[in-house]
Amino acid sequence: MSQDTNDILSTLHTKLSEHLLDKINKGNLTAAELNVIRQFLKDNHISDIPRANSPYGDLLNSFSFTEEDDAYPSH
Repeated sequence: MSQDTNDILSTLHTKLSEHLLDKINKGNLTAAELNVIRQFLKDNHISDIPRANSPYGDLLNSFSFTEEDDAYPSH
């Protein structure tokens, strides 16, 4: 790819990231918008492991689990 193409793709990636972050900050996202964000993170190899006292861990704990379910990985 030419440098111009790389610059364009880099700009698109940055603008999309900024747009998605703006949507998150404003709230009231649709299921489709959440799916776009999920796929964007997945495509960019962004992931997390739920931990106690973290936003992701708090989200996981907001779901109903039985006592037999283990919300957090043992490792």
